[in-house]
Amino acid sequence: MKKNEKMFSVAVIIMEGEKILLVRPRGKLFWTLPGGEIVNGESDVKAVFRQICDKKLPNTQIKSLRRYHTFYGECQDYRDSLVTAYIAETEGSFEAGSDVEEVLFSDAPLPLYLSGTARSIIENFLGKRS
Repeated sequence: MKKNEKMFSVAVIIMEGEKILLVRPRGKLFWTLPGGEIVNGESDVKAVFRQICDKKLPNTQIKSLRRYHTFYGECQDYRDSLVTAYIAETEGSFEAGSDVEEVLFSDAPLPLYLSGTARSIIENFLGKRS
């Protein structure tokens, strides 16, 4: 992809009590919200289910999904990114899928190695809850 191309992706906020689920993608140092790129003209809801249930957390089922907000960010490869965030209620276990090295439920303070867009989404979400 070229630098001036936009990337469209989804991110999912999954809570357990006051903790937020984070994933560390395979081969990366940073943590992020589960989700990923929207591909082949799929809807963002379809992308959520593909990313979460198939790739990131295959033993997790989404019981309910609510659109939260769309955020603007920049990817690691410097492409502009529009990320639509969702809030999900889930069931099942949170075992890492093929794209994920580690899974963590985090509370404050957030990890130092957290992607910028994930940090913006989480801080916005937590700020609206208080």
